[in-house]
Amino acid sequence: MTNPPMNWGYARTWDGFLHAFTRGQYEKINPTNFFAHPDVFMTQLGLYVGWAKDEFNILNITLAVVPILFFFKFQKRERAWLIGLAGIWFCLAIILLILLNPGLDKQSRDLNKVFFASSYTVIAMYIGYGLVLIAASLATQFQKFRLWAICGGLVAITLALVNLNHTVQGFENGADVGGADTFFGAIKQSFAHDQYGLPIYAGLILVALAVVFTVVNLICKEKAMVSVVLVVFSLLPLHSIMAHWADNEERDHWFGYWFGHDMFTPPFGIYPEMTRNAVLFGGTDPGRFCPTYMIFVESMIPHDKQPVEDQKFDRRDVYIITQNALADPTYLEYIRAQYNRSTQIDPPFFQEMLRSKSEVEQNYTTNIWRGWLIIFWIVHLRRGARRLRHGGAQI
Repeated sequence: MTNPPMNWGYARTWDGFLHAFTRGQYEKINPTNFFAHPDVFMTQLGLYVGWAKDEFNILNITLAVVPILFFFKFQKRERAWLIGLAGIWFCLAIILLILLNPGLDKQSRDLNKVFFASSYTVIAMYIGYGLVLIAASLATQFQKFRLWAICGGLVAITLALVNLNHTVQGFENGADVGGADTFFGAIKQSFAHDQYGLPIYAGLILVALAVVFTVVNLICKEKAMVSVVLVVFSLLPLHSIMAHWADNEERDHWFGYWFGHDMFTPPFGIYPEMTRNAVLFGGTDPGRFCPTYMIFVESMIPHDKQPVEDQKFDRRDVYIITQNALADPTYLEYIRAQYNRSTQIDPPFFQEMLRSKSEVEQNYTTNIWRGWLIIFWIVHLRRGARRLRHGGAQI
């Protein structure tokens, strides 16, 4: 399935690919000028740190620092791997932050936050390496690392309590925590009947895990209880799962569906149903994305799997077009390919890629690179056909 609102650049052709790749449908990139406005860049960097902390929590972010502390104890190959990951993270986080130049208002923050999800993969890997290094150090050199483990456990308890306090402050009945009574009152309230308290439960579990880790290393004198440590480490993801459950659990959340559905079949008989075989022009984002989803996704779902209120919904007859891009030649190519395929003739992608601008304008000359590419593919295809005729060997 292709998406009309997003496919303003018809990426099946070389010109359309360049148009999409250079963000032709969006406004031009306006990167952060951190030399002229370092305070703005530092504020944006703080936004990223806050986003990462919300994804993992402050304790897990601290665990990501552990591999750096062991850096000079690694061999050359391991150092190179960590440096490579750090370089990838720098591109996915810092460079992207500079290029996107997010504003400080809520709309801009929420809009740009999702683009940094890939950088969290590297952070998660560093957290995993940190846990492996801690467990391996305790298993092989317990006497040497026992004191460090106890101190680290105390730091972990502190960070877990800070995280819990931050969660309590955002709790509906525990806002503006000013003392112990309010703090513990909010925790008690989270266990009340019909009260959603998963984020606080997650914070309590994180504190408990940090306490167990510290106590185990205090009790053990000669040998680490590696099995208990591994259980503690394996339960750490529980915090992220429980803390973000409400944001990710979509069961019985039908607002998005009905938002798109009611564009075609308004409820309560307020307006008649959209005419069959209509051409729908969408301008705003909701006006394009929602009907596109309803046409190309929800209409494909078997009727017995659709909401009971309307198990006959099928609007694949509607043509969705965005008028904002009708002056764009590459979008017109997409429209032809989507709704009148026989009239859209796509030139070979790599053939056009190797032609210069003057060759494209003259439209009858080419260059040696394109010629060699064509010869290569002809030879390759003939060789493959010959191998298939002689026993089906792999090409």
